Amino acid sequence: MVRKLNINYTKFEDRHYWILQPKTGATDKVVFYVHGCAYVQNMISFQWFMVGAIISRTNATFIIPDYDLAPRWTYTKLFSFIKNLYLHVLEKNAPEKVYLLGDSAG
Repeated sequence: MVRKLNINYTKFEDRHYWILQPKTGATDKVVFYVHGCAYVQNMISFQWFMVGAIISRTNATFIIPDYDLAPRWTYTKLFSFIKNLYLHVLEKNAPEKVYLLGDSAG
């Protein structure tokens, strides 16, 4: 699956996020995905598999924030980063083409 994707790790404010999109046939749909794992673990293999499966079926671009975990980051710091990145994504794309997806704590 990875060979079929363009994957970029990009900085926003003082944090990073991933941009995953198909190498060919990308649509103008953007999925802003906030992963779960109770704020104590980074994305797990199942979540990466799910993202790849959705991209292969929709040709959408995924934006995935890479946030620090508890207890280093508090909820307010996390929410501020997520909100600001989401607003940035809305500015760069047609808002009606941006979809919000989350699981568990996300």
